[in-house]
Amino acid sequence: MGPEDASIANSCNNLALIYSSQGKYSEAEQLYQRALGIYKNKLDPEHQQVGYMLSCLAKIYSRQGQHEQAKILYHEALTIAENAPGPQPRYKDDILREIAELSRIQSHHEQAESLPQRVTEDES
Repeated sequence: MGPEDASIANSCNNLALIYSSQGKYSEAEQLYQRALGIYKNKLDPEHQQVGYMLSCLAKIYSRQGQHEQAKILYHEALTIAENAPGPQPRYKDDILREIAELSRIQSHHEQAESLPQRVTEDES
């Protein structure tokens, strides 16, 4: 078993889940990135496990307020999930919910940013 073994990636994923649940997003992000790199090297880049790791990393970015980066990774993961042979992966529905939530969050931010300008215009 070497540093690029799939079981190491699985261990990184498990530890990242723990860190994420503790709010240690930076530590979780590093572990998810390591797991993702291993899976990309060991498996087909379109493998469902790669898509799952992309969605895990996207969730970490979202929790850190990096919504654009999260959305990009969610869309990559969704493409992999939709193109997967056989039944759709279980994480596909989660990705769709997360993308919808990010869109809602970003829409509220855009509306909130435009409010002061609209108030100023109304007062003129």
